[in-house]
Amino acid sequence: MNSLALLSALVWATFIAFLVVLFMPERSEEERSRIRMVGLAGAGFSFFVATVFVLLGQVALAEGGGLTAANEENHRWLGSFAFISNYHLTADGLTLPLLVLSTIVFGCVMFHSWRVRENVRLYIAMLLLLETATNGVLCSADLMLFVLFWGLQVAPLYILIRVFGGPHRLRAANRYLGFALVSLALLMAAVLLVIVKAGGNSSDISTDFQQLLGPVETAGFWLSFTAFAVAMGVFPAHHWMVDAHGEASAGVAAVAASLLLMLGAFGLMRNTLPLFPVAAHHFSLALAGLAVVGAIWGSVIALRQDDLRRTETWRRCHSCCWASPPRTLSRSRVRCFSWWRVGCRRRC
Repeated sequence: MNSLALLSALVWATFIAFLVVLFMPERSEEERSRIRMVGLAGAGFSFFVATVFVLLGQVALAEGGGLTAANEENHRWLGSFAFISNYHLTADGLTLPLLVLSTIVFGCVMFHSWRVRENVRLYIAMLLLLETATNGVLCSADLMLFVLFWGLQVAPLYILIRVFGGPHRLRAANRYLGFALVSLALLMAAVLLVIVKAGGNSSDISTDFQQLLGPVETAGFWLSFTAFAVAMGVFPAHHWMVDAHGEASAGVAAVAASLLLMLGAFGLMRNTLPLFPVAAHHFSLALAGLAVVGAIWGSVIALRQDDLRRTETWRRCHSCCWASPPRTLSRSRVRCFSWWRVGCRRRC
C-alpha cells in the first residue's frame, strides 16, 4: 500500500486547506462561512482517509501475520548532513486508533467554529496547521521528522490561546510557549544525542541503536522523558497546562485536553521506552514515586477548585501522572517495546 500514499494524504490534506484559507477574504459573514466550510472539508477529508485507512490497515495487519505496520512510506529527503534522515511515515496498532481520534476531535472543533465571530480565518488556519502537526507526530517513524512535526504544533496553539483565550490569555499563552520551547529543546537534545552516540548514520526510528549504554543512555532517557513529561503536564511541570486549559476557548481546550496531552504519552511509548529500555527499567521506582506525588497533588488541588474547567484541568494533571508508562514496566515489558521498534516478530 506504499504506492497509495494514504499517510501523506492524511497528514498533508489539512496543510493544503491551511494554505487555501490563508488567501481567502473574510469581510462578510458569507465569506467567513466559506472559510469554515474549507476548514471542515479539510478535516473531513482527513477523517475519511483515516477511516478508510484503518479498515485497510486492519486487513493488512491480519493478512501480514504480525507485521508491525499496516502502511508505510519511506523516502530519502535529507542526506547532506552527518546522518541520513528519511521522510518515513508509518502506522501500526498504536497509531491507527489515535489517528481516528485526532481527525474526529478536529472535525468536531471545526463544527464548533461557527460560534467564533471574529478572526475566523486565523482561527481555522491555526486549527488546520495544528491538525497537520498532530497527525504528523503520530505517523512519524524518523526522529528528525518527529521533532519537526513536534515543533510545528507550538506556534498555532500559542496563537489560538493568545488571540481566542479568556481574560488572562496573555499570561497563559506566554507560560505555554516557555514550557513548549523547553520541551522542544530537550527533545532535540535527546535526538541528537541518540544519533551522534549510537554510531549510526541514520535518524530512522527502526535503526538498532545498540551503543546507547551507561551514562549516555541515562542522559538520553532523562532528556527524552522530561521533554514528554513537560508536554503532558506531569507534576511539577504542570503550571502551563492549568493556565492554558483554563484560559483557552472551548474548542481549543478540547483539542489540547484530548490530543496534545496524549501526544506526550505517545512520545514516551514511541521513542523513550524503545530507545532507552534499560534506563527506563532502572529508574522505574523514581518515576513511580513522582507519579504518586503528582497524582495526590492533582487530586487535592482539584477538590479545592470552584471552577468546573479548572477542576477538570487538575483532574487531567492527576491522570497524566498515572499515564507515565515507565513506572510500572518490568524489564521484560520494556524489551517488548524495544523489539516492537526494530520490527522483531518474536512474541514477548
